[in-house]
Amino acid sequence: AGVADLGGVSYGELRLDLRHVFATQEIRGTFSGMHGSDGSRGQQHQLSYRRRASWNVYHQRMRGRACQFEDDARDRLGCADSLSASMALPVAGGNAYLAYTRRQTWRAGTVQLGLGDDPLAGLDPLLPPWIPQPTRVPQLSRTWQASYSRSQRWGEFSVSSRIGVWQQTSGGGLRDGRDRGIYFNFSLNRLQRGDRGSSQRRYGLDVRQPQHARPDINYSAGQTLRQEYEDQYREVSGELRGNNNERYSATLSGQLQNRIGQTGATVSRYQHQGGNEVAYSATHSSGLAIGSRGLYWGAGVGADAGLAVQVDGTDDLDLTGVAAELQVGGLRRQRLKLGERRLLPVSAYQSHRAEVQDASALDSIAAVRVSGVGGARPLFLSPGRLVRMPVPIEVTYTFIGNAHDIAGAPLRGARILNAPVPGTGSNGGFVADFPRREKTLYLLQDDRLLHCPLQVRERRSVVMLVGAVQCEPLAVAQLPADIRHQARVTRLLQEQALIAATPQTAAAGGAQ
Repeated sequence: AGVADLGGVSYGELRLDLRHVFATQEIRGTFSGMHGSDGSRGQQHQLSYRRRASWNVYHQRMRGRACQFEDDARDRLGCADSLSASMALPVAGGNAYLAYTRRQTWRAGTVQLGLGDDPLAGLDPLLPPWIPQPTRVPQLSRTWQASYSRSQRWGEFSVSSRIGVWQQTSGGGLRDGRDRGIYFNFSLNRLQRGDRGSSQRRYGLDVRQPQHARPDINYSAGQTLRQEYEDQYREVSGELRGNNNERYSATLSGQLQNRIGQTGATVSRYQHQGGNEVAYSATHSSGLAIGSRGLYWGAGVGADAGLAVQVDGTDDLDLTGVAAELQVGGLRRQRLKLGERRLLPVSAYQSHRAEVQDASALDSIAAVRVSGVGGARPLFLSPGRLVRMPVPIEVTYTFIGNAHDIAGAPLRGARILNAPVPGTGSNGGFVADFPRREKTLYLLQDDRLLHCPLQVRERRSVVMLVGAVQCEPLAVAQLPADIRHQARVTRLLQEQALIAATPQTAAAGGAQ
């Protein structure tokens, strides 16, 4: 339900969407009604059924100011009744389509009473002239359309074609008569993906042949370059169009989407028999939302509701880049950086699914994973509502190397105290995953406590190679407090009698 005020006129609308899915079929229904304070009203109903074939029925009834013999430029409802029915069926690797539309409109007009309607026609010269009476002039059109379309692969190209016929009958207006013909559409697309983005080339041909007119032929060729870098999306597109009426156009456009909005620019040149025209346009749109946790920017404008996404940050200033990917409804995939906040537009009164997944770069110094929000989250928002969606992350630093003592002997079977990870091997080798970027490796071999500086010599993907590290003896008091106070480390030091056992740990050891 919703209420709006436009030009001093209030409108109220109520809509109900129904959907039921069976094992092999689906039914959808939409019912809506509108009423305005100026007397305008309208209804829209749609029913769809799908089981191999798809069946759709749509009915619309609008009664605006035009039905009251008032010509108001602000009236977009008009005065019309429309009924449409269509059917789509898969046939021979393609799709057959059949549709029928009946549309009746009324426009304001006047009528002059004739002599046969006037009982005082003989006194007409002595009477004042008749005032024209307002009336509604109906205009009715019926349209049939049938087509067959098919898409298939041809090498690196995707080929789509459609052939169809139509017939339209109209009456009650200035264009009474019947129009029929045949049309043909053909398109050729080639999509190439690379490490730095994708390129799409497309070619198209549209032919329309009415029954009593010359054919209308339109052709086009275009190319689009797309690139996603970090959290930015860039696109550049060019297109050439022409037809058999000596009309030609060339268009070059570009757009940039990032966390602060969407920016686009377009330049077009048109050539026809009357001369040349050049058109320019530039746009920028941003969305702003203020929640209990702060400010959120995004590229959505005019949305009914919003999803405020916040990715956890990290204390490591050297760790940057994309951490997660988010897909919401029909929006383009969003790539989110560490610590980023972003606002995503969401349509109200519609079911959506928000799905988050990992997107850590291979050249990062650590592996970044999304934790705790796996799977898809359902969303159904009312107008004006802002839902916050935190994205927690886990950071893992992986070090590979060999530990040796001062004499150069490998430290076999040493326990790593930094984190609960496997100890060193028979040759002193270790593979250690830490939740933070450690600068020193702390080992316990029998009753020897050692520390080993970690200096990265080479980095492969998210693995840091430190090679052979030299470890020196360390006093227990020099062990960092955050490591020494861990229960696991405390127990290991007490077992080697490096620190005194407390009553609690002694009891725990006796119980074991």
